[in-house]
Amino acid sequence: MKRDRRNRHAVLLAMLAGLLLLAASAVQARPLVVWNATASTPVGLWHVLPAASRKHLRVGDYVLFWPDRRSARLFARRGYLPRGVPLLKRVAAVAGQTVCERDREVSIDDRAIARALPVDGRGRRLAAWSGCGRLPNGEIFVL
Repeated sequence: MKRDRRNRHAVLLAMLAGLLLLAASAVQARPLVVWNATASTPVGLWHVLPAASRKHLRVGDYVLFWPDRRSARLFARRGYLPRGVPLLKRVAAVAGQTVCERDREVSIDDRAIARALPVDGRGRRLAAWSGCGRLPNGEIFVL
C-alpha cells in the first residue's frame, strides 16, 4: 500500500517537473535592465517592464524591441547598432492615429512633430517615405 502511494507520488512529481520544464522552455527571457548608448533616447540604464499587450501602450511610453532581420542587417552594416541589440524608442503614435510624412515633415494627427533627415551622420542617403496612414489595432509608431 505504501509502495503504491510512493509510486503514485513519484509519478506525479515527475509529471509536475516535466510540466515546469516545458513551461520554462516556452518563456523567452528578456533583459530586465538595459544600457542605452544611442543618442535617440537618453543614455543610461533603463529598467524594462513587460507590457501586457500593445493595447496598453500610450504616447510617451518607451518600448524595447528587436528590429526585424532586414533592418538589423542594415543597422549593423551602417554601424548604427550591432546585431542582436534591441532598440529603445519612444511611442509617438498608437492605433487610430494618422501618421504622415510630406517633404520630410513627420506629422501625427495633422500636428508636425519631427523632420526626417535626408542623410545620416556620415552623409549617406536615408530612405524616404511620403504619404499618410492610420495605424491599425496592435501597431505603434516610434521615434
